[in-house]
Amino acid sequence: MGYAMAHPDIVKVMLKAREPFPVNQLAQVGALAALDDVDFVRRTLQVNTEGHEQYYRTFETELQGGEWYTGWKDHMRLLQVGFGALL
Repeated sequence: MGYAMAHPDIVKVMLKAREPFPVNQLAQVGALAALDDVDFVRRTLQVNTEGHEQYYRTFETELQGGEWYTGWKDHMRLLQVGFGALL
């Protein structure tokens, strides 16, 4: 579930790459209901924050010397490590 705001020319390009089965109305209703559930949102944020912290602690411990290219709140992450870092 998400949204984008962009120039119409950019939206045209983005639509070429979208999934063939967009989110249906039932899923949209469920997502909106979840956002109205304050306890659910609070728990979700807490669990996600704890997960991010564990994720980064693990990589800092296991892959010392790696370089992060995105912040912890991004849903996409890129970690550059040296050759053989996992060997």
